[in-house]
Amino acid sequence: AQRTQDLEKATQRLKIIADTDMLTGLLNRQALTERMLSLADTHIDGCFSILVLDADHFKRLNDDHGHLKGDECLASVSRLMKAKFDRRSDIVARFGGEEFIIVVQDDEQGVMLEKLEELRKEISQLHFANDAGHLIVITISIGAMTAQATFSENIDDWIKLADEQLYQAKNNGRNRISIHHVS
Repeated sequence: AQRTQDLEKATQRLKIIADTDMLTGLLNRQALTERMLSLADTHIDGCFSILVLDADHFKRLNDDHGHLKGDECLASVSRLMKAKFDRRSDIVARFGGEEFIIVVQDDEQGVMLEKLEELRKEISQLHFANDAGHLIVITISIGAMTAQATFSENIDDWIKLADEQLYQAKNNGRNRISIHHVS
């Protein structure tokens, strides 16, 4: 019985490791897909928002200040995202590089947008010192799409529309939010 219990604990630890992005502590892309599909299956009548967040000019930050400083920025941004979207149903994941995805089940009209705007402002107020003591500021652009859970069973359809909104936010000057509501 003890051995079985130890094996179950080890299996749970391995699942956490397999689902977690090592740098940020957020879910990784595979875990994002699994959790989103599970959430959509259990809330068929619900409305969801997919948020794609991307650090503005991040390649330049890495080039100018080094990858370790870039990693520090990403870890800080991740902590803010996780703290802001902390409901049990919220999914916060690193999608790749400096791009993140948040999946939220809409509970009240306008609350998600308020939280996003607060997050955007909080991130723009983060300051990091480089080796010379100069301050580094990071901003994010956010693309979002909101639709009924029945919109599509394919996560790529959701992400594609949110990604289009991300590029809209970037084309409109960065450090902003662009949202599309699918009716």
